[in-house]
Amino acid sequence: MASEISPELRRRIFDTALAAERDFSADLTVSALAQHAGLSDKHFQRSFRAVIGESPKKYIRRIRLQAAA
Repeated sequence: MASEISPELRRRIFDTALAAERDFSADLTVSALAQHAGLSDKHFQRSFRAVIGESPKKYIRRIRLQAAA
């Protein structure tokens, strides 16, 4: 049974995604992003995928490739 994402958690995920976009050249690891969001790695990965629609690793790769293009 999937749990619903709270508005607070959704906001934290979006804030973390925006921070990653602003500073995509920084050391962007899943652990660093999870720490930014104040979540464990696993909880962050599940929540990120539910909110953003892709895994954190794919998101990081995509924003870096877009910046390089």
